Amino acid sequence: MYIFFILIKNNNGDYMNTIWYQPYKTYPTLKNNLTTDILIIGGGLTGILTAYFLKDTNKKITIVEARHIGQGSTGHATAKVTSQHGLIYHKLSKKKAQLYYQAMQYSLNQYIDLSKKYDFDLEIKDHYIFSKNISELEAEINAYKKLKIPYLFKKYQNNYMIGFKNQLQINPLKLIHCLAQNLNIYENTRIIKIENHSAYTHQYKIKANMIIVATHYPILKIKGLYPLKLYQQKSAIIAYKNIKPLDNMYLEAYGPFP
Repeated sequence: MYIFFILIKNNNGDYMNTIWYQPYKTYPTLKNNLTTDILIIGGGLTGILTAYFLKDTNKKITIVEARHIGQGSTGHATAKVTSQHGLIYHKLSKKKAQLYYQAMQYSLNQYIDLSKKYDFDLEIKDHYIFSKNISELEAEINAYKKLKIPYLFKKYQNNYMIGFKNQLQINPLKLIHCLAQNLNIYENTRIIKIENHSAYTHQYKIKANMIIVATHYPILKIKGLYPLKLYQQKSAIIAYKNIKPLDNMYLEAYGPFP
């Protein structure tokens, strides 16, 4: 499970907003008890997409977000949509790897379909994983061949690269606010407890037939001990001005983030 943020500091050491931050529409805070068919906890891309695809089910859907929608991991993400999340295919069984690839490609097509309805700066680019050591990539290349996954192979200077064509870059905040139109959203509404088909803030109760937890950090004590499996990783990002834009997306083979 990966939870990661891009936090950018300026020359004074102060944290800045990510490059796609804009002053978007805000939503009210919950000020009364309510009843809903489906409650979604978490107003990031996962929560908003879930609500968007459920909106035609004739169910009353409510989204609650502890802060502002898109301002957590979604607003600080690398904003790439790819089927190539590190060197993973050779670690999976053939059946699981095929299902994984098919699911990722289906998601890519869903984003492309959404871009025909909404403008969220979608760009189609190739995605590469690179390493100076070809042996680090060989097992993954063999997995691509067995699964009949089309891939790219290049060598640039001292790096070997394997890639997938037609992957995506998006503006995640712009997408969230496009999809949030006509959704029932409450911001600054933190859920502190879930019990018996009800979720509780410090003051109010939301009763729901179904509750979907779409928070980036597990807020419930459930089987699997997920909070205990989380660990912190730190890395650095450097922003440059006045350089030539990269034509594609690149990921180090054993970097910290997928």
